[in-house]
Amino acid sequence: VPFMDTDSVSWDADILSHVSRGDREAFAELYDRFGDRVYGVCLKVLANRDLAADVAQDVWLQIWHNSSRFDATLGTASGWVLRQAHSKAVDAVRSAEASRRRLHVVGQREAVVRPETPADIYADAEEAQSVRTCLDSLTELQRQAVNLAYYRGMTGREIAAQTGSGLSAIKTRIRDGMLALRRCLASYE
Repeated sequence: VPFMDTDSVSWDADILSHVSRGDREAFAELYDRFGDRVYGVCLKVLANRDLAADVAQDVWLQIWHNSSRFDATLGTASGWVLRQAHSKAVDAVRSAEASRRRLHVVGQREAVVRPETPADIYADAEEAQSVRTCLDSLTELQRQAVNLAYYRGMTGREIAAQTGSGLSAIKTRIRDGMLALRRCLASYE
């Protein structure tokens, strides 16, 4: 390996230097060296294995794209890599908390807004019944994913974390559920 050095601090910095120039072998070496530690930092902050794995993947993409920002005069390569992981994990926690706060505020606003006329009340009740009927036609997994995404305002990652399912499975359930809802609701129009 051309970037092999006996001093691990300079070796890590050398690897990052190669990564910044698009060296895939260096990136693989960096991943082998820090992959478990990056995931561990994410897991410690997020306390959810699936979400930690998703965030760790985002960290590695960020490292690939931003490795040229590493400055050895400001710290070690290992410190820089692990700071990327910690920062990304904290951002995920903040994002989830912001979503919960937005949902709470939206829920309060919706509780105050009422239909203005008896015709509005009837139309809303009829539409709500159609939606409930169509939701009942979905599979349990699709219904759960759609409810969490559209009625609780959760992101795919938040749903994956709450249900213990993978992010791609959640996205598929939401997409399939929405297609089925669209077809079902079209039959009421």
